[in-house]
Amino acid sequence: MNNKRFLQGHHWALQKRKVRLIGLDSFRQRVRSAFLSLIAALLVMYLTACALAPKESSPVVPSSEVPSSEMPSFAWQSTLQTDRPLVGKIWWQKEGRFVSPSELLAELVQHEVVLLGEKHDNPDHHSIEAWLIQRLAESGELKSIYFEMLDMKQQAVLTELNARPVTPELSLVELKAQLKWPDKGWSWEDYGALIKQSFALELNVKPANVSREVVAGFYKDPQWVENLAPKGEAITLGLYHQIDVSHCLMLTEAQVYRMIAAQAFRDKNMADQLNSGHHSRLLVAGNFHIRRDFGVPNYAANSSEWVNIALMEVADSDDPGDYNLRSHKLRSPKPLAPKLLENQPFESVSPEVLGAGRDQVIHGLDPEAGLVLKPFDFIWFTPRWTDRDYCKDMQPIKSK
Repeated sequence: MNNKRFLQGHHWALQKRKVRLIGLDSFRQRVRSAFLSLIAALLVMYLTACALAPKESSPVVPSSEVPSSEMPSFAWQSTLQTDRPLVGKIWWQKEGRFVSPSELLAELVQHEVVLLGEKHDNPDHHSIEAWLIQRLAESGELKSIYFEMLDMKQQAVLTELNARPVTPELSLVELKAQLKWPDKGWSWEDYGALIKQSFALELNVKPANVSREVVAGFYKDPQWVENLAPKGEAITLGLYHQIDVSHCLMLTEAQVYRMIAAQAFRDKNMADQLNSGHHSRLLVAGNFHIRRDFGVPNYAANSSEWVNIALMEVADSDDPGDYNLRSHKLRSPKPLAPKLLENQPFESVSPEVLGAGRDQVIHGLDPEAGLVLKPFDFIWFTPRWTDRDYCKDMQPIKSK
């Protein structure tokens, strides 16, 4: 009996000691948890403070699972509306959700042709383009790159440059001279580094555009209008509204119709260049050209193999769906009459002004207009570069 009592007493002593140890462990865990929570709170405060610095913050990456090596590391150069929720995010229209840069790249490499749209005067768009081109080239999936800013007059020198390596020693000044880049038109400061990078990555650099002289001749010849204007009524209506609004309603109807034909002529030529290419290829052009509803993809040999991504400044909405289909007050066009096309002059307008103005206007049409196709597969949102009113810089093009 005494042994039994001893064992029972020993058992209860062990149980009390175990309870004390468990309590001590619990106390230690609570202290450790509180310490880690404090560290996490301080880290959040630090990261938040860094995010508020306009020149040192990186684009917002929607997924925390993306390796740091896959994240764009450049800081925004734009300073307007940097705090908007959409800034830095990538919207996938098909899935109706945001994606990370790595998810975007994984989708882009599944397509034979990538259309990369931009707002021409936004330096952040050129930084994102450089990053995307670098990553696609490193993946081995990208072989050729086409630029709206290069035209057929530069084909011979491009063929020569593609045949020999472009060394780092070749300055941008020398490259500009070899390409015979015009001082008026596209800004070399915006595209020089991007083109040199493409050569350095051993991509086949090609022109996508026809020369401005060819477009001017096309614009002046009424017979070409009927032959090359878009056939679809919805496409024509969409182009009419886009051109009308992007020119601040300053054009006559005849001028709008001529520009519709000229726009379709350029889009078809860009598509022809891409259709004749081999292997994977990418087009850098304004957002106006890459649209699925009435842009280059309408002339694709197989549009299912094509994918487009628009680099777009945030506007007045935080809903990404609003940037694919937006309603605006538009004037209705009158039926095209041959007499409207007589004696209409061609006015030289800066492509920077046209491109910049176009991107800030309508991104789609109201369903009542009969056009509901979403223009873009992906949209990568950026801050605004300028609040410039382009309509103040644009004068009406008068008829003779």
